[in-house]
This record gives sequence, C-alpha cells and structure tokens, in this order.
Amino acid sequence: MADQFVRRSADDYAQGFDDLHPVGAAWPRAEAPAAGDDTPRGDVEALSDLTRGLAQVWGDKVDARAADLLFVETDPRQTYELLPDWERAFGLPDPCNAEVQNLALRREALIRKLTLEGRQDIPFFEDLASQLGYQIRIYEYRPVVCGISRCGETRPSGELTYDYFRCGAGHCGTDHLCEITQSGGDDWVWRIGAPNIRFLWRVSILNTSLRWFRMGVGQCGVDYHCEFGLATDLECLFRRLKPGHGEIIFDYSQVAIGNA
Repeated sequence: MADQFVRRSADDYAQGFDDLHPVGAAWPRAEAPAAGDDTPRGDVEALSDLTRGLAQVWGDKVDARAADLLFVETDPRQTYELLPDWERAFGLPDPCNAEVQNLALRREALIRKLTLEGRQDIPFFEDLASQLGYQIRIYEYRPVVCGISRCGETRPSGELTYDYFRCGAGHCGTDHLCEITQSGGDDWVWRIGAPNIRFLWRVSILNTSLRWFRMGVGQCGVDYHCEFGLATDLECLFRRLKPGHGEIIFDYSQVAIGNA
C-alpha cells in the first residue's frame, strides 16, 4: 500500500523557515556547506545554520512521526498506538468479551464493529459465530398443528461429520484440527409443545475455538502459542442481537475441539 501522505524533509523545512525570515543586513542567508566541507563557518552563516539545525527536528522527527501516525493509525487493520482511541470511539472493548484479548483480537473486534450489518436471519448469526471462531448449527422448532403437520420421519437427510487432523495427511498451518461438515440436519421438524416454541432457537455449538500465534500479528513473550476460546462471548452477543420475540437455548452436546 503506497504512502498517501506527503513527507517533508529537513531541507524542505529549512527552506520554508529561511523564506519566513525578514530581509536585511541583520538577517543574512548562506548556502548549506557541501558534503565533506570542513571550512569554519562565520557569523554570516550562523542564522542559516541555526535554521537548518532546527529544521532537522521538524523534518526528521515531527513530520515523519505525523506521517507515520496518519498512514498507520488511520487504518483500523494496522492501528497500534491509537487503538485505545479507536476502541473508545466505538464503545470497545465489548462487555461480552470478558476474557483479556490480545492485539489481533482487539483489531478484529474493531473491524467487526465497523463493518457489522445487523440482520435477524439464521445465516447472519452463523456468519457472526464464524467470525468469532465457532461453528454452530441453529435449530428451529415448529409445534404440531392438525391438518398441517405430518406423522412419521420428519428429520432432514444428512448428518454431521467430524474429520480430525491426522499426522502425515494433514498440512500444519493450513488444515484445521477438526473439520466439521454440516450436511442436511439431524433434528425433528415437528414437535409436540406449546405454540410459542416456534419462537425458540437451539444453538448447537460444534467446536471450541483455538487461536494460534501468528507471525507478524502475535507479540513474542506476550501472546500464547495457542489459546482456547470460550463461548461466553458468543452467548452474550447472540442474546443481545436475537429477535426480540425469541429465546435461545445453547447446546454443547455436539461440541468437538476444532480450530478457529
């Protein structure tokens, strides 16, 4: 990514300061000495030399520092020093994240807050869970209604398949520790119960998240090689964003250790 911000050198600042000096005998100008010129400088060159010396601070320190802040810190994907300011502006850290987060996770939370487009359909919640490092399956319930419901086998065809990483077959850093294939369903469509069970979701959590140390993102001596994530953040966010008329049950009976 090209630097979009102008970086002015010490010579640029020296020229600008020289141009701002008054004119006259008391304000002499002198050229900068050539490289390797050790000729002693006199009173005539004193003002210009002082101006160039001060300009070194503005060109090499202040301007470069300002450009770095503009170039890096205005991008939430790269921000480091101004990350706390970004978080304060967008109400982060989220109260749902009770665990201490590393730099990468804090950036992910910021980007998610900036780009989140809320919906109330199942694909939205499944995608949100995926961003948090979880694979889930959401079940809906339908009460038995005479004349509409049918008796017999009403489970969709398909099943959940768990494929674990195998030494010699899997590729480290590429393949997940556990691949969970969701094909079809494994739950009954119709259920005997009160009419309001149609407003109930059962969220089956299929894996716990594993967050691996990544070069260029993780901090040596600070971040762990691998961290196990808990689903408390998922539960909190789902309860906050769920449809107002609905209720959610979280099911861990199908959980398998997977890889985020």
